[in-house]
Amino acid sequence: MKTILLSAAALAATVASPAFAADGYSYGSNNDGIGTYPVSANVSDFCKLGTVSASAGNHTKIDGSFATGDANVQVDLQDSNDQAQAWNQTLSIDNSICNRAFKISLTSDNGSMKNSTTGRGHGVGNFIQALQYSIAVSFGGKTATVAASDVGNLGKSLLTGDPSVGSLTIALSGAANTTGYLLAGNYSDTLRMTLQPNI
Repeated sequence: MKTILLSAAALAATVASPAFAADGYSYGSNNDGIGTYPVSANVSDFCKLGTVSASAGNHTKIDGSFATGDANVQVDLQDSNDQAQAWNQTLSIDNSICNRAFKISLTSDNGSMKNSTTGRGHGVGNFIQALQYSIAVSFGGKTATVAASDVGNLGKSLLTGDPSVGSLTIALSGAANTTGYLLAGNYSDTLRMTLQPNI
């Protein structure tokens, strides 16, 4: 009978004794001496275009609000035969950034450089009313191209990638066209690019 009583007393002592940490200090059965302090912060996503820097071009010149990523590309179309000569222009937009996976989309108002002249005889016979151009966009180590014949079909996401910061480049290129003569007036298009989170 004594043996049984001794065993019961030992078990009771084990259950009642407080827990000891590795440092030997007793924190009690509810660990009242331990606190946890999570530290966190939430960062909003953002994408920004940087500043247009020096760029390469042939038969072109640029001006505009470079600090906001905007620029006007003026093309010298007319060759010595009054036909369209080849041209190209690369815009480098430095310090562009997107802090999450990004997507780039483009839209074109006219789908090509169209002549704004109106009236009788416009675009008739051996005159060229619209001139197509191709596009290449590079950012985050990736490049997407748009053939001249596809500029009129823009609107969907053209390029996607991981969070990136650096130079975003847009290369525009128009081929020579000797199938007809240039009309008097302005040949133009407005290309719009959007850099945004790929949500």
